[in-house]
Amino acid sequence: MLNNAKTVFDSDILKNTVFSVHMYEVYNNYDKINNYISTFVNNKIPLIIGEFAAEHKGMDVKEYDILERCQSLGVGYLGWSWDGNSPQYGNIDIVNNWNPNSLTNWGNTLINSTNGIKNTSWKASVY
Repeated sequence: MLNNAKTVFDSDILKNTVFSVHMYEVYNNYDKINNYISTFVNNKIPLIIGEFAAEHKGMDVKEYDILERCQSLGVGYLGWSWDGNSPQYGNIDIVNNWNPNSLTNWGNTLINSTNGIKNTSWKASVY
């Protein structure tokens, strides 16, 4: 997607295309994360980090770097996933036993870290 996004975006005459990347196993260092997100931002191509977690399938993901780059570069993100995933995917659940008052370590990072949801979000004006 990184290598072809500009061509796809430029071919959309209405400019209604938004790209979504799932940042898991291969996004295990700052340079990869920064390069990917910066390429879209620098080319003015809409991007959202559609999924990521602190680990996936036993492999580390640099969640703090993803959060920081998204915040610094103005890119939206969706942390994955609320609850109910198979253990084979690793620790990707945000809460324990569907309880919003029982965050996992990953959920605490996503919600409460410096670049997490609680510290960087605001309520939409339509609510």
